[in-house]
Amino acid sequence: MDAVNVDWRIAPVKKRLIAFAWDYLWMSLYIIILASVSTGLLFATGRNLLQNNPILWDFVSFLTLILPVICYFALQESSSQRGTWGKKRAGIVVVNSHGGQLTRGQAFSRAIVKFIPWQIAHTSIFQIEGWPLNPQDPSIGSTAGLMLVWILVGVYFAAMVFSKSRRTPYDWAVGSIVVLE
Repeated sequence: MDAVNVDWRIAPVKKRLIAFAWDYLWMSLYIIILASVSTGLLFATGRNLLQNNPILWDFVSFLTLILPVICYFALQESSSQRGTWGKKRAGIVVVNSHGGQLTRGQAFSRAIVKFIPWQIAHTSIFQIEGWPLNPQDPSIGSTAGLMLVWILVGVYFAAMVFSKSRRTPYDWAVGSIVVLE
């Protein structure tokens, strides 16, 4: 059964944006904590240990920021709650094409596709010479990566706004749909 053809109470775009805003609140707090720890290490050691190694910086960023966020979304959306804290506050849940709970694999795949633009943005930014204290003009590769991010975000948003089922590419990738609780 295709989720698009099922008579769901599809979550409106506004509720999805509100849910993401609620989730971004906790992500912002987490980012502040990470930035505080990084700043503390900078002052304690007197140098930025990652500044001259963009690949290491990107890897550390992935492990400490992006992977935990992916895990949070995946674990929450594949749990009996069927949604993150923000989705629960907004009154929406993520279900599979049969209306059931996502498997862990579906939820992880969904979260990975959802946050790929975030990872591309980090990778592109970290490749800018002198980042973050004395950034130079970005290379063609960094500029292209950042343009790709905006294209992906635009495609994700346009799909959510203009598709009848309000599904995004990360929903299509795993056969999920976001519905009212």
